[in-house]
Amino acid sequence: MQHDHQPARGAPSRYRPEFVTQAEKLCRLGATDVDLADFFGVSRQTVHRWKRGNPEFCDAVKKGKLVADANVAEALYRRAVGYSHPAVRISAAADGRHVAIPYVRKYPPDTTAAIFWLKNRRPAEWSDKQARELVSTPPPNEVPANPQGPCGAHIRRISSDVSRAKVRNPSFWQVPPSRIASGCV
Repeated sequence: MQHDHQPARGAPSRYRPEFVTQAEKLCRLGATDVDLADFFGVSRQTVHRWKRGNPEFCDAVKKGKLVADANVAEALYRRAVGYSHPAVRISAAADGRHVAIPYVRKYPPDTTAAIFWLKNRRPAEWSDKQARELVSTPPPNEVPANPQGPCGAHIRRISSDVSRAKVRNPSFWQVPPSRIASGCV
């Protein structure tokens, strides 16, 4: 006798349609996929599987994260350039009553926030990366035969050690081009 349907493999999915709105709200509050997994009581891999298999869930997660990221970017930008907002100061009057006094609270630009913003928005212009120059040890025959000065004896000993190492293992000094190109010399 032949069966036309395949038996279900594994445990039934714990995914529910209501997870779509829950996931979006959580992501708007800054939740990561790990946080979603913890909230829904599943593994991070399961959350990824839900995103692959349920486009509405995937879209909700993306939308929520986009909103959260935009809010953080806006707050960082405002902090970088400075901002102000209306505020109210409560003060006690001479007769003991409380009086609300409106004013504008000003926050000056924050240099650290501005640098962070610029390094991430324009890394080529604002990066701290410094150009690295590859420096190699000159071959032993280029070291002066009898170096003088306070380091002369040390240079002679190192030169001698290098010569002996080169004789014992000639390939030791051959650096692969990939290491030179990557700066790992």
